[in-house]
Amino acid sequence: MTARGTLLVGNFQVDSPTRVHIDYWGDWPLVYRTEEAFLALSDGLPFAARALAWDETRCQMFMRLEKRA
Repeated sequence: MTARGTLLVGNFQVDSPTRVHIDYWGDWPLVYRTEEAFLALSDGLPFAARALAWDETRCQMFMRLEKRA
């Protein structure tokens, strides 16, 4: 039996205008990535579809990976 599924992963982008506020005021250090670096995390994984989307502020990216049977 082959499993199917969807994985949704979020990551803040390097150009996020909220970066200073999150890092300094929120004391919440994050790993910021470019689109290319974010997609590279899935290189070599067996998936049927891969897509990138952004929140309405374009601060956070979401990578959706789908595995089909």
